[in-house]
Amino acid sequence: MAKTYFRTYEIQFNIPANQPANSIVAGTFTNLANGKQDSSLQAPGNQIWEIVDIYIRSTSQDDPLDATVTFTRDDVNNLITTDPLSSLVVSNPSRPRYPAIRLNPNQRLSATATTLAANGTSAVTDNVFVKVQVTDLSG
Repeated sequence: MAKTYFRTYEIQFNIPANQPANSIVAGTFTNLANGKQDSSLQAPGNQIWEIVDIYIRSTSQDDPLDATVTFTRDDVNNLITTDPLSSLVVSNPSRPRYPAIRLNPNQRLSATATTLAANGTSAVTDNVFVKVQVTDLSG
């Protein structure tokens, strides 16, 4: 019988100083349960993963330079591009919701941010959180 549970990942986008608007920055995923970091998420061979929520905690904490995020499966299929991160604050009752992003066994998910404005003279980090529903098929 399959087991289902949830896991949260933080995606960090390190934006260098003096970047123009529309700069594209690759994200780094961090598993908040164990601190493990990787440039993508990969569903193990015996699991199905679904991204069921995408959010930031607040604009002051997580969105110093507004951007959109594009999620790509297996480096081929662009699945969704979010609204500006400033609209994804978790406490915002009218924040946008997106269809679940499904990763079948062994599929990978990567993310890139596209900045909406030029960055100043200091590097900044945008943070996005994703809630993953894990279905373990191994019983």
